[in-house]
Amino acid sequence: WPTPGEIEPDISSFAGPEDLLFSRFMFQESSQTTNDEFFEITNIGNKTAVLNGWVVRRITTTGQTFNGTFSSLVIESGESVIVSPDASSIRAMEQSEVVDADEYMDFPVWLYDSGATIQLVSPMGIIADTFVYGNGPTDVVGWSGPSISDPVTSVDRILFLRGDGGR
Repeated sequence: WPTPGEIEPDISSFAGPEDLLFSRFMFQESSQTTNDEFFEITNIGNKTAVLNGWVVRRITTTGQTFNGTFSSLVIESGESVIVSPDASSIRAMEQSEVVDADEYMDFPVWLYDSGATIQLVSPMGIIADTFVYGNGPTDVVGWSGPSISDPVTSVDRILFLRGDGGR
């Protein structure tokens, strides 16, 4: 926790991995000029979540990983935050809190149209949540069963919502 000259906070006073989950995501952009894909993180716990140092990990079908680390992001108990590389496009359609991935992460994590595995990982390496879509690998910690697939439809830009997630 980078707090030079200050007392280190007690991490037990903040939300932990069991309190955070991915609640929505959309991986298809609406046009060639915007990148309004996003994922939403929800704090289902009773404590404030401070995501400094937390990682969003993307794993491709070939097993390549890419990590984006939050430099600062706070999610209050019972609240959700949408993270997008094009927050202004999302804000035009959303009333939830929306943040720009470029401002809150060292490297924004893009959601491949072909699919991937996405994980939320605590600074201590604990996987808080995982979702797999398209051709993303399903043999990962935090996931069981087939990947989330597109329904048979001609509708573009499908928004995927989480059910109870077994929690």
